[in-house]
Amino acid sequence: MKKLILLVMLACCAVASFAVPLPDGSDARITEVRQSNGKIVYVRLKEATTLNTPLGALDAVEEVFFYENGNIQKFQPAVSGEYASPVGNLTYTTSPISFYESGAVEEMELATKTDITGSVGRIKVAAKTITFYDNWIPSSVELAEDCQVKLKSGVVSARSGYRMFFHENGAIQSFTVSKSEPLTSSIGKIYPQEGSVMELHPNGSLATVSPEDICMVTVDETLYFTKARSPIAFRTSGQVSRFSAEAQDFTFGKFKFTLESGSTEMFVYDDGSVFFTNPGYVHLAGLEYRRHCNGLFVSPVHNRLIYWEESYNDTSVYNYSYNDENRLVSTSLNMNILQYTPDTMKYFENPPFTFDQESNVTSYLGFEKRKDPETKTSYNHPVIVKVAIRPNRIPMEFQQPLQDEPVIPTPQPVEPILHEK
Repeated sequence: MKKLILLVMLACCAVASFAVPLPDGSDARITEVRQSNGKIVYVRLKEATTLNTPLGALDAVEEVFFYENGNIQKFQPAVSGEYASPVGNLTYTTSPISFYESGAVEEMELATKTDITGSVGRIKVAAKTITFYDNWIPSSVELAEDCQVKLKSGVVSARSGYRMFFHENGAIQSFTVSKSEPLTSSIGKIYPQEGSVMELHPNGSLATVSPEDICMVTVDETLYFTKARSPIAFRTSGQVSRFSAEAQDFTFGKFKFTLESGSTEMFVYDDGSVFFTNPGYVHLAGLEYRRHCNGLFVSPVHNRLIYWEESYNDTSVYNYSYNDENRLVSTSLNMNILQYTPDTMKYFENPPFTFDQESNVTSYLGFEKRKDPETKTSYNHPVIVKVAIRPNRIPMEFQQPLQDEPVIPTPQPVEPILHEK
């Protein structure tokens, strides 16, 4: 009989929740636990429990997540409260609060409108989610009211009800324009479009702005008109790096050509080369016919004009240059060029072609077919393809013109290391 009573007692203890020591040093009654590498990384609390959180000793409910070093990763407060943070007093709700491994807040939901301070001064943020970097500098907030933003290029109003994002150094990264006010840029006065998103570099200079009006941009001593209400991107130096140009006659070095299909987005690079995305039909001076192309790249310093056209699954690439007799010659290249889409724009912010001292193509932006191991679906993976040039052992004075000695590329894909927006 005693043995039976003992078994019943053990069974009851087995099904009941029990108090266990948690990584933060507190004890808790839990109904669920998970481990990683022998460390508790998750528990579900049976009841409100006081935890040693980065915000102090606070009552928590529901789920608690831990880092393997024992620090709390996320917990849900039992009641709302206030915390004196480095950017001001933050009144939080009972929504989960997440932390970095260092203990700095990563994300919390504010219960009331709050004034926060930083490198941009004091701003009033809405009772919404606020996020931080690991150094306690806010990474994003929702503005509770319009505020004036002082930039190197002028003063502009940021719209309330929209999020403002910050760089890790505390400088403003982006915001929604509330009122169009003139800004000074390398192309003159710009009036940002109301409701558009303006982006800034970490040094505070303009990164991307959408003007209400048409602007003028000079590239290689040629004047271009931008498309109204379309983004213009700038480098940290203030020089234009990307804009939408109306189709017209273009001149770069010896190359003269005409784009015949509306407007095209245009990238401008430090070395003076340019790239047109999906330019449509192009008529190149020196040729009696026009071609439809999916991408057009011009490098005056290397005396190269390269365009490609896509047909079904094939991509034909043509490389034009002028020979010593000032005659336009062409070489067809066997390259698998990455097709431009808004999702791949970041890759084209670097020149899609590189050259050696003899102006031969040494690499290009391409893609290779890959298959997702889980979904088994195929996709195009962007790669930088290095091109091996066939060595030419014939003395220079006996070499044939370019069209008789074509460049033979040997694709060698490598992972792209490119600037990401």
